[in-house]
Amino acid sequence: MQLNLLYSKLPTDNLNLLIKEAQMDIALLQEPYVYQNQVTGNPRKYRIFSSGKGKKSSAIVLTNESLDALLIHQMSEEDVVMVETTHGNQNFITVSIYLDIGKDITEDFNKIKTILQFAKGKGLLVAIDSKARSKTLHDVITKGDYCKSAS
Repeated sequence: MQLNLLYSKLPTDNLNLLIKEAQMDIALLQEPYVYQNQVTGNPRKYRIFSSGKGKKSSAIVLTNESLDALLIHQMSEEDVVMVETTHGNQNFITVSIYLDIGKDITEDFNKIKTILQFAKGKGLLVAIDSKARSKTLHDVITKGDYCKSAS
């Protein structure tokens, strides 16, 4: 499951109910509920992966105890969390990414390129919350304008 929780407790509570009802194994989160720069609001039995010292914008929650997982520190930060996940003899990379519209899109593309290179030859599960450039979102730079300024 992939979900943006808007840094709020109520959506986190709803997520926990949904995880239980649907018996979900992995939740890839953007804007998780955070208290004192720590992802919170989930049962203690769940394994929560996040990274960085600032406010976390992405997280991965594993609920299935049969999944082994290891945070890949060198590829993780507040906006990107990468976990190597193993289930039986299957090994794959799980990534939760939050792309902030206020940041340079070139940096975001470079992050994604680096992730794809790192995971080459392995299974890859990625969930991205990207704030698309849109006048509906009150963005002053539309796709056409961005392409003109980038050239």
